[in-house]
Amino acid sequence: MTAITAKKSYKDGHVSVHVTLKGRGFQADSVRIDGSTDLSSAEARKLAADLIEQANRADARAAAKAQADTRRAKWREREIAAGRMKVMSLRDVLAR
Repeated sequence: MTAITAKKSYKDGHVSVHVTLKGRGFQADSVRIDGSTDLSSAEARKLAADLIEQANRADARAAAKAQADTRRAKWREREIAAGRMKVMSLRDVLAR
């Protein structure tokens, strides 16, 4: 589980950011990282803009993958249909 929280800092003009990362590896290895820092309001805005940009890129990649999967499925269906037609025409030729 990954958690990122932001709240008001005790310093004026700053934002407190707390990050918790949990991960598992092979053979039941696990790690937990807790970190927190105070960011200035400008740094916090830049971080938020970077996060939004990365989220937009991830959404675009997911949409492109879905479109590619759709194109691939349609191509596969056309190839299967063409193969069936070829088999049917070959069967008609052999039946004569």
